Amino acid sequence: MKIHYKTLKLVWALVKAVGWSEEQFRGWLEENWGQRHMHAMTAMEFDEMLKCLKGQTPKNSRLSFGDLNYITSMARQLVRDQSKIDNYIQTVCQAQTGVSNIHWLTSHQAWKVKEALKAALKNKRRREHGSRRPAA
Repeated sequence: MKIHYKTLKLVWALVKAVGWSEEQFRGWLEENWGQRHMHAMTAMEFDEMLKCLKGQTPKNSRLSFGDLNYITSMARQLVRDQSKIDNYIQTVCQAQTGVSNIHWLTSHQAWKVKEALKAALKNKRRREHGSRRPAA
């Protein structure tokens, strides 16, 4: 499909507003539409993708890159098997917010996930090091 250059500029501006890298955006495309490139999409798929992207970018309400990094680093500390980090994050996001894709979280939902991960990390450290209370 041929896409007008002004439409492409709009898409990349929206991607930037969401805070995604090109690779994150392409992963989102592939996950939701089975295509890594916009030019490979049908006109109907492209319109749907554009509507989703526009709806995802209200001012400052989506997950920031800093929140994404924070959540990922917390999950790395909690999960022993590094290959299972994405599944763990998806599970925590779903449990805390009802949204399984981390990139679709609002900033408030991201806060809930971060608080849950902080509590889980605190509990993990407490279990590993035992209670630090002096014996009576």
